[in-house]
Amino acid sequence: MKKEKNNSKIFLISLIWKHLRIKRRNQLLLLFLLIILSGIAEIYSVASVMPFLNNLSNSESNHNISIVDPLYRLFSPFESLNPIIISTGIFLFCISVAAILRFINVYLANFISAAIGSEFSSKAYRLSLNQPYIRQIERNSSEIISSIVTQTDVTVNVIKTVIFFITSIVISLGLIYSLFKINWVISVLISLILTSLYLVLGLFFKIKLKKFSKSRAKLVKQQTRSLQEGLGSIKDIILDNSQEFYSKLFIKSDKPIRFLSAKSGVIAESPRYLFEVVSLFIIILIACIYKLFIDLNINLIPLLGSMALALQRLLPAFQQAYSCWVLITVNTNSALDLLYLLDQKPYFEKKNTSKFLFKNKINLRNISFSYKNNSKKVLEKFNLEIFKGEKIGIIGPSGGGKSTLGDILMGLLEPTEGFLEIDGIELKKNEKFSKNDWYKNISHVPQDIFLLDGTVAENIAFGLPYNQIDKKRLMSVIHASKLSNIIRNIDDAFLTFVGERGSKLSGGQKQRIGIARALYKGGNILILDEATSALDEETELSIMKTIDNLDSSMTIIIITHRLSTLKKCNRIIDLGKL
Repeated sequence: MKKEKNNSKIFLISLIWKHLRIKRRNQLLLLFLLIILSGIAEIYSVASVMPFLNNLSNSESNHNISIVDPLYRLFSPFESLNPIIISTGIFLFCISVAAILRFINVYLANFISAAIGSEFSSKAYRLSLNQPYIRQIERNSSEIISSIVTQTDVTVNVIKTVIFFITSIVISLGLIYSLFKINWVISVLISLILTSLYLVLGLFFKIKLKKFSKSRAKLVKQQTRSLQEGLGSIKDIILDNSQEFYSKLFIKSDKPIRFLSAKSGVIAESPRYLFEVVSLFIIILIACIYKLFIDLNINLIPLLGSMALALQRLLPAFQQAYSCWVLITVNTNSALDLLYLLDQKPYFEKKNTSKFLFKNKINLRNISFSYKNNSKKVLEKFNLEIFKGEKIGIIGPSGGGKSTLGDILMGLLEPTEGFLEIDGIELKKNEKFSKNDWYKNISHVPQDIFLLDGTVAENIAFGLPYNQIDKKRLMSVIHASKLSNIIRNIDDAFLTFVGERGSKLSGGQKQRIGIARALYKGGNILILDEATSALDEETELSIMKTIDNLDSSMTIIIITHRLSTLKKCNRIIDLGKL
């Protein structure tokens, strides 16, 4: 059941934290410690400017910010030097340390976020692969792809943005504190003005940004789906001359995404230009008030210089915090799409059992099955016994349950009612073997063979790294599946590329690779699900002859709608007559 999204930022951050490894949590805690040090460094960088400007404007004036006194005590051995040199050195030291710490923070934030993104995407993909087959056929693969690929990038940006948001807040507090030490009245005034302005903007755009977030997450899925459908049916698109239709379908989702990004970018960045003017007004106002109403003789250069530096640092910090808030809000729903994938429970549980081998009989007892949200039963009270070494044909009309029966036999689908027993042991509930153990017995050849854009060898030894392919076994199954017509030797198998989805092969060659792949796996049960239905009669007869010559100890189950395919079967089960 789909989870109702809680799109609050606290919920998002808690969900991210929940899925972090201990190592990443420790790294983030270290990073937050550095952020605090950056805030402290910013305090000193602003506080040290006051005595520096005092000395520049009046060499006899002493520094008047108590917070930098410890730094001046460190430089006490150099008291004989000109005060301007000492104050300049301290000021340069403070701003250099602040800059170095901020650089380290940015560096760590980017690389820690990238590491988290990699771990999240790989975990989401692994968990998605390890869901039951019924779950796989119920959900749209484009949503999974968009969540793992596109939304992972969004989640990485959200993590970085959260870090930068916290950094901005800490630095802002440090700068406000340093302003407070310089002049508490001005500090309170500036803090209230900037905080009020950004809070008003945030409240004004809050609802709009949440709508952007929901729309963006939905549009990204539509964009991925249109790409999949277009590229997946390219042959028909060319033949039907429907390129323009699919291009418009893509634009329909892509263009709104771009404009949503543009709108959120304007909302995030535009206040900076307005508030830069506001900060200048504040400085001018301070100068006028001091000159006209407070002290006509005061030297305003140190005060205004300190205010200018503080505002020059404070305004970008406030602006970054606000921009981060906007980006987090806009990307919350997209990030949650990925994070919810991380909440999936792995379906396959490993059991400490010895290898299970099918030896005697498969028994389906009173099997009934219906798909979710469909009251119609595809199979009802169905019974069948299959003995080892038999060749069984299953035939019936389209939609009659042939493929569903095959999926139940393989253990991919669990019957709604009834039991599947292997050698007298129920598959679903037993302590002797798991479904993974049962899968090792099964070699499957579907109607549509999925082929990697790689070599013949890689496609036969499906899922194995290059250096783990058994060359003797590979050559054996190439001969057994009659692929030796196109693969003369083992080198050819490793050098002959099949093209994307087998575009360089004929239909018969694809099916033979499917058979070779099934034989390479080494299962003792071969299930062919409409494996030859899309082939011409001559090619089908050639492939069926290959299957007839396989090891007689192998149990073969042929699912088809052609009766002619089942001539050599021991028994034929017609689901249309049940």
